[in-house]
Amino acid sequence: MNLRGVVLELFVARLFQLKGYTIDIRKVVRSNQNEPAEIDVKANYRMEIVCVECKGKAPGSFVDASEIREWIETPLPRIKSWLKLGTSLPEQRRFEFYTSTDYTDDARVLIAEIQRTHTRQPIRFRTGQDVIAALRKERESGLVEIFREQFGDK
Repeated sequence: MNLRGVVLELFVARLFQLKGYTIDIRKVVRSNQNEPAEIDVKANYRMEIVCVECKGKAPGSFVDASEIREWIETPLPRIKSWLKLGTSLPEQRRFEFYTSTDYTDDARVLIAEIQRTHTRQPIRFRTGQDVIAALRKERESGLVEIFREQFGDK
């Protein structure tokens, strides 16, 4: 088990919780073909559902294009299929991808392509710096320090 991944999921879940979302961590869903997919953080708020993928990385290790591509090609379509099956799920759906560090150059090229082509249901990509900024905005200085201890000084 990737403990860094679990820790990042808890940070991301806390950020959504601070904004009033109800959260589920590591929610397993099934597509219309009964194929499983795991949503690392599922956040619901009124008329919106956010499905988040988290990649907790060691300091100096970045998410590469293959990790993004694997999520885009397998779990994401299954999650979207599951969302279509849900009659009681909010209409507004959003997808986010978080890393505790950053993305490789190849990953950034792929992200640009994804953002250009996924306009109907955009995917937001976040870095460790984004997590720290969000924690600071929420005045969670203790969590900022814990994040830095776990994932390196940003």
